[in-house]
Amino acid sequence: MIECINNNQGFMMVVLTAVYVIATIAICLFNYKSAQATREQVAESARQFEETNRAFVTVYADFIRNGLFVLCVSNSGNKPAKEINVNIGEEYFKNIKQEFLPNVEKFVKSNFMLGIEQKFYLTLGGLLDYEKLSNESMFLELAYQDDKRKYSERIEIRLKEIAWSLNYTSPITDIQHDIKKQRENVEKLSDNLEKIRRKIEDCVNSR
Repeated sequence: MIECINNNQGFMMVVLTAVYVIATIAICLFNYKSAQATREQVAESARQFEETNRAFVTVYADFIRNGLFVLCVSNSGNKPAKEINVNIGEEYFKNIKQEFLPNVEKFVKSNFMLGIEQKFYLTLGGLLDYEKLSNESMFLELAYQDDKRKYSERIEIRLKEIAWSLNYTSPITDIQHDIKKQRENVEKLSDNLEKIRRKIEDCVNSR
């Protein structure tokens, strides 16, 4: 057998070299795939980090303070939002009362900032104005940025779809009404006491 190997040393070297080359190629392929998988994992982790560490501005319609109909601009992200602009299509302006239009026009031209969990309100009308305001959908163009990226989106608000919320009765509202009635009763009592005090003074002074 040794003699056979000695007689075929050239062939054996070729076989060993081929095995070595194949093994080297296999290792390189494995390392390439591992590196590629690592890069993809790092890229995905970076993407998830960016998605969870950013400003996130939303615009929606709401009713506040017992019947004011407003647009709410809110930042629910974990970074401040800068250069916020909300453009309301001018074709919708005809549905807004004249008394509210100046603020709406200022709003669409402004660029403002929202801190983390901060929100601003734009008043569009009251409960009595809702029917006209909900005649058609409101289309908005939202643009803003944080310290890393710029964001933009088109938003459609279908006001008729939140009409059911007008039927909601808040216990806070009931408490407010009770407090108002109590305040009125206290004011009446105060007026009556003041009248009694004046009558007593008049009686004393007349003696």
